[in-house]
Amino acid sequence: AKQARASASGSSTPTTVLAVDTFLGDVRTLWLLPHEERKRLLRPDGTVSLYERFRANVRRAGQADVIVPLPATSVVALRL
Repeated sequence: AKQARASASGSSTPTTVLAVDTFLGDVRTLWLLPHEERKRLLRPDGTVSLYERFRANVRRAGQADVIVPLPATSVVALRL
């Protein structure tokens, strides 16, 4: 999302980047990580905190005004 924003930054047209993802992770994201990192991503109820991490990273990069996360599958996002 940050790279897409950087690519559009030279444009005079206001740009919004819609970041479509389920924010659920995959095998590599969750189960191949070191135990301590996995503990930081998994909540006690088994859900994943990737959405919150993504939003925090966007805010930290100062891009919250242009990068909008959309927690959905690509098929659902295409239908919106």
